[in-house]
Amino acid sequence: EFFAQGDEEKKLGLPPSMFMDRAATNIAKCQIGFIDIIVFPLFSQLHEILPPLSVAVRTLKSNKARWEKQVDMMQKEMEVGTQRFPDEAAAGPQSAHSSQEVVPAAEPEAGSAEAEAS
Repeated sequence: EFFAQGDEEKKLGLPPSMFMDRAATNIAKCQIGFIDIIVFPLFSQLHEILPPLSVAVRTLKSNKARWEKQVDMMQKEMEVGTQRFPDEAAAGPQSAHSSQEVVPAAEPEAGSAEAEAS
């Protein structure tokens, strides 16, 4: 939807808003930045007062690692104008929307504080 907005802005002769220009936005880098600047600091603080959020924090770290693996590929795709969300690339051109896979976090080890809290 971000790129669709940028496309519409361009059609209207307006400069595309930040992160909305498919020709200048590396999706993976944006996702990593969002995690680093907004999501991880929030969940880190919440986790201090709500220890069961450790599952969410682990999943967040896993998600970030997934995006980090996509940075170079998405940079190359952006440069040639073929950038899509990774799941769309795997599904092929018939997929209009990405179906983000939810990666479950590892279960806490038995006897750990995390296991007892859940």
